[in-house]
Amino acid sequence: MTFTVAARYTVTDGNTDAVLNLLEQVRTLTLQEPGCLSYEPHRSADDDNIVFIIEKYREPADFDHHFASDHVQEIVLQQIVPMLTERLVTKGTPAL
Repeated sequence: MTFTVAARYTVTDGNTDAVLNLLEQVRTLTLQEPGCLSYEPHRSADDDNIVFIIEKYREPADFDHHFASDHVQEIVLQQIVPMLTERLVTKGTPAL
């Protein structure tokens, strides 16, 4: 079984590049975590203020470990979230 997380960020005007630069740091550190299979940030093709991330982990506990990490706490929650107007995180397992 794998555990997938899809995060969708609506970024305040003019901050998309800054958010993507910070996510590059998060990606580098996240890919080193045990149980992380992939962490891929994307810029929306339809709206420059939308960034989304598709993350895959071996199991839910691996994502819990990721979310508790220093880089999520310090970069995502303290630096990225203040530049967002909306943050939606959906978690799940394969349906088929």
